[in-house]
Amino acid sequence: VAKEAADIVILDDNFSSIVKSVLWGRCVYMNIRKFLVFQLSVNAVALVSAFVGAIAGGVPPLNVLQLLWVNMIMDTLAALALATENPYPELLDDPPHGRHEPLITPTMWLHIITSSMYKLFWLFCCLYALPRVVSRYTVLTKHEYLLRDCVAEVAGEGFNATTTASVCNYMQRCGFPTGADTRNSPLCELHAQWTAMGAFTVPGNAREAICLGQPGNCPMYNEWRRADKHMEDEWERELKDEMKPALSVLFNSFIMAQIFNAFVSRRIGLECDFFKGVWTSPIFMGIMVFITVLQVIIMQTPLGNIFKVEPLDWKEWLACIAIGLGVFPYSWLVRLGVRGLIRAGCVGTRVVDALRGPRMAHYGRPSMSRSRENSGRPDGGHSRTASGRTPSGKTWESRTASGKPGTEHVAHHYGGGSGRTTSGKPVELSHTHQPSPLGPKPNLGKVSVTIKK
Repeated sequence: VAKEAADIVILDDNFSSIVKSVLWGRCVYMNIRKFLVFQLSVNAVALVSAFVGAIAGGVPPLNVLQLLWVNMIMDTLAALALATENPYPELLDDPPHGRHEPLITPTMWLHIITSSMYKLFWLFCCLYALPRVVSRYTVLTKHEYLLRDCVAEVAGEGFNATTTASVCNYMQRCGFPTGADTRNSPLCELHAQWTAMGAFTVPGNAREAICLGQPGNCPMYNEWRRADKHMEDEWERELKDEMKPALSVLFNSFIMAQIFNAFVSRRIGLECDFFKGVWTSPIFMGIMVFITVLQVIIMQTPLGNIFKVEPLDWKEWLACIAIGLGVFPYSWLVRLGVRGLIRAGCVGTRVVDALRGPRMAHYGRPSMSRSRENSGRPDGGHSRTASGRTPSGKTWESRTASGKPGTEHVAHHYGGGSGRTTSGKPVELSHTHQPSPLGPKPNLGKVSVTIKK
């Protein structure tokens, strides 16, 4: 009956197992949140870029294979990297998570939105600004392409010389179908034909203009439509080829940003220590190195032909890495900016509590404590934290009620009181909190404990 009613059943006759179980449980919960911050930010960028690309027309930012590679990083590799991080003692300083507490906190939403904005900014810069600013990535407009290749392409499709000259003149000089308002120019042969008919302007409708206003079957209009369809297909292929250098930089920058964003996602609060404990997570570091090596192989080897990318030179690699590294100062500025707003009192109390998180929201609330006799306390009667430290930072050893050192001790987080081990020795459970610059350390809540003999 006791086992069924208990929250935790100790199997090794050691109260310290409770601390370990709580620590690992919170670690799993925290790792899930880290993964959600990373995944949702990548999802947001992929969805918005695809949506804008579909509306704006032209070449999509990421092709199918590139999206599959991004999805592999986002789902499989990122899950392994972020979900296998080891616990750290500071997790014991947080209050318990309620059953109805949202999995994604307001601070997490802040990181997701700001991180997505940073990556979308550089993605659209590579897609739209780079071809207009840097000559290496400049692409021809459709009208420029028609002026250059129309005659050769249309003649290659079996059109005779007269028809080729006419339909190319319609596309190059009359503005059909590019929309250029040049149909009334003397260079457009339709202008001379309509002028001879006594009209001063050429109609804006292609069929009416080419057929000279005559109803019924119009062979020249049919030839123009066939040539226009062929040139449209050729233009799309040409545009993809000319955009490949810019899209290669875009793809590589996006992956670099995701790699460095994984480090930022390790801290889902307002902390700025992105690299703390990273060397104690070999799986995380191994996966990041693995992704980087694969990305280099994709970009610099013939495998890039499958992904439709071109090899980058060292200047382009430096630019891509710089964009990725920019995640760190950007995230620092966001977090420090929010901290500054909180200190300046520029936001309301509810917003402050939401952004600070559970531990910060409890700041200033009185905490209940139950002290022990000085003979039973380490370091002359100092209070102890769940991580086993006194306020001075010294570690402590557990003591029984008689004051003798022992290993059977339940940390103060479990609500105070006393318990007994299987040896029958009473163990006192203290319930105190260590002062912290981030606020007090609330307890973990009360649990029922059963020791299995």
